[in-house]
Amino acid sequence: MPDVQLPKLETPPGAKPSQGEPQIFAMPESFRGLAARVNPPVIKPAATQSVAPVPVKPIPPLPVKPVSILKKKGMAKTTKMIIIAGVVLLVVLSSAGIYVFYSLQPVKNNQTITTNKPVNTAPPVTITETPPVVVETPPVTNNGTTTSPFPNNSQPGRDTDSDGLTDAEEIFYRTSSKKPDTDSDGFLDGNEVFHGYDPNVPSPAKLSDTALVTKYSVENLYSLYYPTIWTAKAEPEKLNNIVFVVPSGESVILSLEEKDATIPLAAWFSNANPNSNIRVNESKTKNGYQMLVTEDQMTVYVEAGSRVVIMSYSNTVKATVDYLATFEMMINSLVLVQ
Repeated sequence: MPDVQLPKLETPPGAKPSQGEPQIFAMPESFRGLAARVNPPVIKPAATQSVAPVPVKPIPPLPVKPVSILKKKGMAKTTKMIIIAGVVLLVVLSSAGIYVFYSLQPVKNNQTITTNKPVNTAPPVTITETPPVVVETPPVTNNGTTTSPFPNNSQPGRDTDSDGLTDAEEIFYRTSSKKPDTDSDGFLDGNEVFHGYDPNVPSPAKLSDTALVTKYSVENLYSLYYPTIWTAKAEPEKLNNIVFVVPSGESVILSLEEKDATIPLAAWFSNANPNSNIRVNESKTKNGYQMLVTEDQMTVYVEAGSRVVIMSYSNTVKATVDYLATFEMMINSLVLVQ
């Protein structure tokens, strides 16, 4: 084979030539001529086309079914009510069980059971104590007639409305004989006069603030109120004795008697009336003075230390006792100077 002149291989710049025999690399037979057999694909340039933008249609919202929502709410509400009912039923059953348990327990002897009393948070109310006027019913005899507790068989004055004031006293105090509580304050007219209150004005208006009564006083001894239309007269023989004269003829007599201050009032009365059949009851005036009251309620003896104040209701000109409530008002208004 003739010698073939091979082209000279150029050495890249910077590369050092290898020393020794040159090396020859041959292509494998399977790859020889491959470039001739395979046609490279022809790449056509893509044609430039103007593409119009596609409008985007908005997606409509899904229809809301109110019926389903109401159903859900109804189911939630029903569930909540069932839970609440269950809790209430559980509480009731528990309370009933506790009550039955303790009610069946035997109570031990001498066991003190303490309960918590409710606390009253309301403001305190001041109530004036006004005990009712006691009117005793005259005793009945065998023949059906009544005997009067008053002297000379006198009868109580007429009291149409049964308020403790006779019709004659109703005129004097300007109250109604057909209305037991003229001022509608909850207290009977006679009860108010008995305690010194004005029956025409709601409590606590007092008689002493009106022109219906007048104050009578003896210096260093006592003072009291009496009806203004009555007349107060001193007895000539006894300067300390006063007679209050009623226009209709009755009178109230006030006198003083000496007493040993160390002797009780009841003992003094027994010593002063050794042969008397008069029966008396112990009581107190509204101002707290000890007193003795006769059974006919017409005479009282009031303790005054070294003295005794005696007040008597005299009725010798009439068959009726019309001013007993006024007499009791005078006794309750008595103030002693000691």
